Amino acid sequence: MLQRKQFARTQTVRLQKMMLLISVLLLTLFVSACTAAESGSGDEPTAEPSPTQIEPAERARQMWAEQSERNVDAIEIVSVEEREWSDSCLGLGGPAESCLQVIVPGYLVVLRAGEAEATFHTDLTGDVIRMEEPMSAESALMWSRSGGIAGFCDSLEIGSDNMATAIDCKDTSTTGTPHFELDSEQAAQLNTWQKQFASFDTVQSDGAVADSMTITLRFNGRGSEVATDAQQSMIAQWASEQYTAHMLQK
Repeated sequence: MLQRKQFARTQTVRLQKMMLLISVLLLTLFVSACTAAESGSGDEPTAEPSPTQIEPAERARQMWAEQSERNVDAIEIVSVEEREWSDSCLGLGGPAESCLQVIVPGYLVVLRAGEAEATFHTDLTGDVIRMEEPMSAESALMWSRSGGIAGFCDSLEIGSDNMATAIDCKDTSTTGTPHFELDSEQAAQLNTWQKQFASFDTVQSDGAVADSMTITLRFNGRGSEVATDAQQSMIAQWASEQYTAHMLQK
């Protein structure tokens, strides 16, 4: 009889300990879930620029405010990324410009005001700032290549009508035409990518200390899939091939 009571008492203690352990576990899970819900609510916070990035970002912010006649307080800094531009024009030289082929360290600054966004190229101090031209709805793709040992200064723009314009800003000849039309296979490939991927801008650099080459691609997509780095490079390579093929035919 005594053994039965001791056994029953032992079982009761074990059951109480088990219930206590389960209660603690459930409480821990509840607190963790609440914490995750609170931290996951709302938009992701915008990363604050470092002290060395603040000045060029603020100068780009002020420039956009003046150009667009916006209140500077309505413009937020989305991101500031370190870049090495391949020339004195910060990779945004026009066909008529002569850009010194020299590595210029700086930043890629993205700003936002409401639904509008703007991208700027700056040097380290913000003394030199260039704004990327907004891509029109009529453009499907804009590609450019600058710098490198050969001193590239190439650009290609393809419209939504599959008409393309290829320009080498160093080419002073008057022979040939910069305009051409994609063939059916090329147009189908571009249309497939536009249906698949969302719009994106990318800047690629080979990272060389001297004679660095920079490739810029602006893609106007209609899809929802976010293109990976490899897919963006693939489209940039395709654009390069269309440019080269046309130039060889001029």
